[in-house]
Amino acid sequence: MATTTASARTLAIAEITENICSYSEHKELFALALASKSVSESALDVLWTDVKTLKDLFLLIPGCFEDDYGLFLPSKPIQPEGWTRFKSRAARIRSLEVGKNLPNDARPDSSTYKTMAEMFPNAPLLPRLRRLAYTVPRLEEDMGWERQMRLELKSLLTPSLTVFVFEAQEANSHIILDSVASTCGEIRGLKWRKPWFTTHLPHSLSRFSTLRTLKISGAELNDENVGIISRLSSLTHLNVLFDFDWSKQRTAPFNNIHRILGNLETLNIRGINEDVVNFISCVDSSRLHSLVAVLGWEAPRPAASIRNVISSLTTLSLMFTASDRRDDPIDVENLLEPFGHATRITELSIKFLWWTLGWTLDAHLSELLKNFPLLESLEIIFQVESSNWSDMASLNLLCNAAKSCPKLRRIKFVGNINITLLDGPVRDSFTELEELDFGESNARDKHRREVGVDRGLLLEFVESIAPGLSMDRVTVGRLN
Repeated sequence: MATTTASARTLAIAEITENICSYSEHKELFALALASKSVSESALDVLWTDVKTLKDLFLLIPGCFEDDYGLFLPSKPIQPEGWTRFKSRAARIRSLEVGKNLPNDARPDSSTYKTMAEMFPNAPLLPRLRRLAYTVPRLEEDMGWERQMRLELKSLLTPSLTVFVFEAQEANSHIILDSVASTCGEIRGLKWRKPWFTTHLPHSLSRFSTLRTLKISGAELNDENVGIISRLSSLTHLNVLFDFDWSKQRTAPFNNIHRILGNLETLNIRGINEDVVNFISCVDSSRLHSLVAVLGWEAPRPAASIRNVISSLTTLSLMFTASDRRDDPIDVENLLEPFGHATRITELSIKFLWWTLGWTLDAHLSELLKNFPLLESLEIIFQVESSNWSDMASLNLLCNAAKSCPKLRRIKFVGNINITLLDGPVRDSFTELEELDFGESNARDKHRREVGVDRGLLLEFVESIAPGLSMDRVTVGRLN
């Protein structure tokens, strides 16, 4: 009962702190108060989560100072009580970033780690650490660095760790992942960033049996790498950037790889069209509900193979990077056709970057939207380099969307707006809207000159087409 009372008292104090910080508009303190409330801990304990770098950590050591080389050393032998005080503070730390600012930001001398190991044998330095971000310096070809790296990892890794983010080249990545897999048995989230693409993923990656979230930036899409990823059967969220080298594009599906990642719920994938489609077609879609895909301008040949996979989606986000030319037009119909089978989606986002002839999209997008009767939220973004007068027809696209999707409540449109065309068939199309966002749209006239759009006139227009829409739910971006 006493525990319940103490917990309730902590929560009540946290709520008061939250209200005070919110009223004072102090963002950092407000975030601290929210964190304190969410974990039902005192603000003092949560405060130590702000110790996020090695510099912050080692300055907790009594008498520690930074030398001319950016290394942190104790100024004199530290008494046991000093280490005990340091240990009590370190026990509160939940998140730490190592080597964020290269090459030697707050890198302690290896002797400091040795001293810690002697003072706290067989005990983790940060017993309550939950998240560790670890960056290997670019000077990693120095053979002496591997020893330093192993000392750091041995001191910082703890069984309580659940999220690990690291940036390293391929050689050191094997060492790092082996260390993490051996020490941390409850890793739920893993993010690996590489300065450039790698041919091989570390095989130790498949040792993370509890992994739920994986993000990889920089990997070649080949049978070996896909095989390693396929063994992560507990994955629920996968975000992967594959190599965009067209010379490495596959001409056939992956060997003996199908219905992988049966627990996957969200997939974010970027790469060459046919490689991306080949990978998507391998995924077991029984639990997949969200897909984010970045594709080029060529319609992938085996696109039909993903129809069954995407049929269960509720959220679909597509980004097309294209450069349409009159002498080499994009086959927009074939590009979009497979995604029309995602008939259960409630949220749709389509972005077109570097598209020069927006008018070629209007009819095809209108046709695509007819497949989504459950759609509630729509985002369409054009980044048009050379705007054509026919781009103005894009507003008719919004009208068609409102008519084809009876449950549509939220629209975000970023493109080219001409206020003089916001009339006629546009009116009476958005009576059920709850939110309308014109984002960072431009306004150009028929001579492709930027023109000013009166914010008041635009808001007046919005009010006339959606009389039930509260003006605080309308965004007009940079238009003025």
